Amino acid sequence: MVQISDQTGIAIAFADDLLEDFDVKPLTQSLTAKEALRSLLAGSSLDSEWVAPDRVVVFVAKPNEFTLAQTLLLLGSKSPLTGATIELLGTWRIARSGADGAYQMGHLPSDQALNLRVSHASFSPIQVHYENPSDIPATLIVEPGPIVNEWIQVQKDRPFRILKPAPYAAQIIQLKDSVVKWDSDLFALSGLVPGAMPQQMGDSGLAIRGNEPGESLYLLDGIKLYQLDHAMGNYSAVPSSVLESTTIYRSGFPAAYGDRMAGVVDMAVKSQANEAQGSASVFRETAAIDVSAPLLGGSFIMAHRRSTDDYLAQQTYKNLYEQTFNFPFEDFSSYEFVQGSQSFGFEDSVAKWSSPISRAGLFSITFYSGSDHMTDDIDVSGEERDYTFSHTQGRWGNQGGSFKWLYNTAQTTTEVQASISRYFTRYQFNDWYGEENGYLRETINSDLREVNYEFRHSQEWGSHRFGAGLFWGKIGSDFLDIWWDGEDNWQASTQINGYFFDYAYQPTSRFGFNAGFRSQTSKLARHSYTDPRYGINWAIDEHWNFSASWGQYHQQILRSGDTIQYFWGIQNWYLVDEDLHPGEMEQWQTSLTWESKTVQFGLELYDKNWRGTLAPVYRTLQANFRSLQEAGQFQGADLWLAGQWRGFKAHLGYGYQNGTNHSISANGRQVGDAYPATRERPHNLNFALSWDHPRWTIGTRYAQSSGLPYGVPGVDYEASENGVKQAYLTPPEHPNNLRLPGLKNLDLSVTHKLKLGTGQLELGLMCTNLTDHRTITYRYAELVNNEAAWVDVYNLPRKLYLNARFQF
Repeated sequence: MVQISDQTGIAIAFADDLLEDFDVKPLTQSLTAKEALRSLLAGSSLDSEWVAPDRVVVFVAKPNEFTLAQTLLLLGSKSPLTGATIELLGTWRIARSGADGAYQMGHLPSDQALNLRVSHASFSPIQVHYENPSDIPATLIVEPGPIVNEWIQVQKDRPFRILKPAPYAAQIIQLKDSVVKWDSDLFALSGLVPGAMPQQMGDSGLAIRGNEPGESLYLLDGIKLYQLDHAMGNYSAVPSSVLESTTIYRSGFPAAYGDRMAGVVDMAVKSQANEAQGSASVFRETAAIDVSAPLLGGSFIMAHRRSTDDYLAQQTYKNLYEQTFNFPFEDFSSYEFVQGSQSFGFEDSVAKWSSPISRAGLFSITFYSGSDHMTDDIDVSGEERDYTFSHTQGRWGNQGGSFKWLYNTAQTTTEVQASISRYFTRYQFNDWYGEENGYLRETINSDLREVNYEFRHSQEWGSHRFGAGLFWGKIGSDFLDIWWDGEDNWQASTQINGYFFDYAYQPTSRFGFNAGFRSQTSKLARHSYTDPRYGINWAIDEHWNFSASWGQYHQQILRSGDTIQYFWGIQNWYLVDEDLHPGEMEQWQTSLTWESKTVQFGLELYDKNWRGTLAPVYRTLQANFRSLQEAGQFQGADLWLAGQWRGFKAHLGYGYQNGTNHSISANGRQVGDAYPATRERPHNLNFALSWDHPRWTIGTRYAQSSGLPYGVPGVDYEASENGVKQAYLTPPEHPNNLRLPGLKNLDLSVTHKLKLGTGQLELGLMCTNLTDHRTITYRYAELVNNEAAWVDVYNLPRKLYLNARFQF
């Protein structure tokens, strides 16, 4: 059915979750869409109703239905028959037996006889007849002979689906069927996408095509996430086990999206649960549990994950601490009576309940909570007593929820959504100031809260589609610093409202045009803007597709790239006001893709100019204090090739970048000379290969990229009170093209599947960072004999993990 929809542009609406264990055998014949759909549903309890020439509703027509469940055993040995094909004769219905020989075929009418044909690549086919469900045995014995598999092709032109934002389709990457299923973390999956991967240690999010992570929008069922990482960038903040799909817009996105200027990561949580099931897993440094079940006429999905170790966080913190303060934490431990200790951890939870209101309506509620915590102690063994010289305790993370109501008819789609998001940090500091003063305590709390309401509606008339939406919300920021003899409190809030419009015109089955705009107003900044966006899509033939788009984008809340907020609680999100230039970007891209059943090829070219990036207060790679905001430009190309053959899946991606930055004044004008873009990596290569067997999965992933640019600081002197000159480092006076050595990363993994009772156990062995430990992730300068001396900090060391997952 998905093939029919993709190849013909027909929208198929499912009245319920009807496709569980529903599969078909392809045939070598050409059919119209109606003929193909009629044949697909033959022999099932399902039926369809055409409500428009290009829209059909699938529903349960015969309520008296059952699910066929049977186990296939080999003649003689009685061992399970794996990979057998079970056909329901007279229909296109098929099923395939798993590693335990079991198979299921759902949505079968109880009042019809069953004629089955069982075949296998090395066994002769057998046919069985069952008059009614009570005649079906729990096991079936089979024996040898060859069979030929065939394919289907729907006879109609292959246009893009008009209900999708077609000109941006080449920028959409679906990750749930990725080649790296053996590493399920979102960062690992997105690492295969050229131009959309974590690029620096400690990043909170994805640095899409050279921009800062805070310049991309992260949505989880409409909930805005302000921090997308755990353990200082080593894990994503969302457990991917609950995700139905993840869509990444790397350059350009439709008018329905706003608030960020670089890209969008839109994550959709699963919404259907036909039966109660779950899983428990231990993956790298995390433990997780997932549960799904029918509940109150709908479906309930829940996942909880927490850290079990803090090895990666410890290593990253050590590097970030040195990077930010140029002072190794281990120096405290060089004294026999001083002991330093740190601990880190994180946890996250996702819960969703969704229920169909009618055949065309859906209602859902989603909740999310994720946070990290840390403690940092320096203990001293004194002559008279032991005491804690310094104690730091912190917690930071996201919380949020969303409500969504969706209603579809033949030509219209209506959606109402409300969401609330909260990003917070909580830090406490206790510092010992001697017996007389005792502990001096400081508390730093920051909160960022956002409430949004949105209404969307789209209408179709033949080859035209009109879409529009209204949105309004409020963002509040609160930063509180309380110390021993005073406090500071900075508060800011703004109201944001606006609307968007999108028009799609498809004059032929192969060509389409998109035009739209997004208008938004911020009360605090006293600033309004209207961003136009255009695109075209041309299906050249059944394999080749060309698309292009151009657009403008704005951002009203900016994030500093400082790593210091991880352990000092410094405010890092700022609302745009009259003294802060809003983020803005203009970008275009073109895409040429080629697709077949087993191979995909794509080439994308892009160009973007932006201003308003909030620069970190301290640049470690440049050893430099920059002005408050920056502007820049990036040009580049992304090339990828993906394919599958039998049990093998491979992905090869290459990205080229060329970019420059420059500082800007409060009015947006350039200050000083341009310098190499902070995140520019001219060459990026990604390769992944996996082999899937019913019981084994073996995978490897390799990534290589150019090193980041850095500047050389100078040395100057100032006179102290006693007249002695003191040397200090100064920022680079002129940009240069020095660059760190390139990065190389190699990971290996093997997973074995076992049947355990009524469930399945997966055991895996993973080795990460096989080559990372030899690469320099950054370098900073320190004074040695009144000269600037470089200190190289290497990437994370090798690590071996034992992973396990039990599905029940």
